[in-house]
Amino acid sequence: PPSQFFGAVKHRHHPTKKKHFILRTNWTASPTEDVSFYRVYANGRVVKQIPRSKPFSYHVHRHTHRVGKKYEITAVVITDDGKEVESPRVTLKVFDSKK
Repeated sequence: PPSQFFGAVKHRHHPTKKKHFILRTNWTASPTEDVSFYRVYANGRVVKQIPRSKPFSYHVHRHTHRVGKKYEITAVVITDDGKEVESPRVTLKVFDSKK
């Protein structure tokens, strides 16, 4: 599975919105070399699939500093017969960053 799935919520200045925050997440690649992509979950639902060739990050725009959802990530391998096999899910660890 991927590891070190960390995130921080940061305040961003936006000309039309009083409060605007971004949850930025990053992770370390799975040691398995045949990973096809990473799947990000929010409260158990898939919200994004990120190819292994892309940067290992995912950003969410928010209107509050609270994360409010449980984010998880998994590495997905596609077998020779086309089946998707997921690694165990890794839960996001959020660091408080009100700056």
